[in-house]
Amino acid sequence: MNTDDNGFLSYEEFEQLITRYEAIREDSSKNGYFDVIELEGLLDYHLEINSMDDISLLLQLADKQHPNATSIDIRRAKYLFSDGRFGEAYTLLDKLESLEPSNHEVYLIKGLIQIVDKRLKDANISFRKCIDLADEDIDEIYYTIAVALESARQYKEAMRYFKKAWQSSPTKDVELLYDLAYCSEKAGYYEDSVRYYQEFLDSNPFHEPAWYNLGVSFHSLEKFRNAIEAFDYALTIEPEYLLALHGKADALVQIEQYEKAIKYYEKAMEFGEEDAEGLCEIGECYRMLNDPDEALAYFNKSLKIDPKYPDAQYGIGMIKYEDEKYMESLLFLRKAIDIAPYNPDYYYALGVSLLEIGLLDEAAEAFERAVKLYPYDPDFWLSFADLSYISGNEKEAIDLLQKANEINIKSARIKYRLAAYYFNLKKKSEGLDCLQEAVKIDESATDDFFGFYDQINFHEEVNQVLIKS
Repeated sequence: MNTDDNGFLSYEEFEQLITRYEAIREDSSKNGYFDVIELEGLLDYHLEINSMDDISLLLQLADKQHPNATSIDIRRAKYLFSDGRFGEAYTLLDKLESLEPSNHEVYLIKGLIQIVDKRLKDANISFRKCIDLADEDIDEIYYTIAVALESARQYKEAMRYFKKAWQSSPTKDVELLYDLAYCSEKAGYYEDSVRYYQEFLDSNPFHEPAWYNLGVSFHSLEKFRNAIEAFDYALTIEPEYLLALHGKADALVQIEQYEKAIKYYEKAMEFGEEDAEGLCEIGECYRMLNDPDEALAYFNKSLKIDPKYPDAQYGIGMIKYEDEKYMESLLFLRKAIDIAPYNPDYYYALGVSLLEIGLLDEAAEAFERAVKLYPYDPDFWLSFADLSYISGNEKEAIDLLQKANEINIKSARIKYRLAAYYFNLKKKSEGLDCLQEAVKIDESATDDFFGFYDQINFHEEVNQVLIKS
């Protein structure tokens, strides 16, 4: 059998081989002999298209014609892996490792199985062995590993291997940039993700999913106008792209362009279907536009579609709170919490409503739950600390803000409030330290200081710090 210089069948020979195999598959009385190279080619082809019945038949032929061919057993291990028979595959691979300890494919397949088994440390060891032994197609090996890691949601590791695949690729396939950008985004490396998406889009300017994903990365970086621009490009290519319509609406909300946001939420439902989430988001926009009647109408529409949609219950609760109907507010906020008990915003709103009717202990419990669920929102900590402070528990209030400050190190608001408490308790040194740190971060956020500083103690020293800023 003629092969090319790399030991592979030529294109014409492979076409003939497929035709011959298909004829034998249809009529078993025909001559079914294939040499090892032919069987390798047929198995590789059917493994690639995941044709399990054909692979099974070919392995049966191989058992009869070439029972000792380790190259066939490598493909058998791939088949067993694809069929979910990991134990059988692993047993076969152990045997192959003893026969061919320098065969990199053995370690590659082992690593892939170990990823599925969530044995990530073992998988990394297997992959390192594979890479050390491989002497060709290293970019394809990196790519295979990266795809497996991505499927297992190990995005940071997948990102590393996609990067290696890109760096070692002789053709610099730009699709690798898309994979690299996607994993960077999922791993939280948004700046990297933006860079890779932009590089990819330089070569593929009409790839609307890339524009959409670029918008998502910009949104994560809180660059909302850049996000809107990216979503606009996606919508120029595909005007009915639901994810981009929704993404643009979300970004518009972030820059407080609520009227425009409503239009894009409505477009998303026009091209898709009316759903509880979209109706609730429109309701929230109307709430932010101080149109409670329209907001309430949309929240109720949302609940008509899904009576257990928690954000709609929460939205109604907030409208009742803003209308000073605190008991009704508590009813809806508690419903939201019953449905989604791990949402910190619900507990924070509940705490604020409980404060209004004087249930301080219950309010403290709600604020405590909020900060435990999400310790990165300064408002949660400040309300919790303020409640302790006004209840006469000054030490507890300071302890809370010290903990909050450790977690939210860049929050000027927490530092200003902590400084005020220190000064009120005549702790001059601590107060000045906090005030100086706060001013360095944001000299304009002094409302969080003066709203709580009694201006009796250390008035001159405070003024000196503020004047210097």
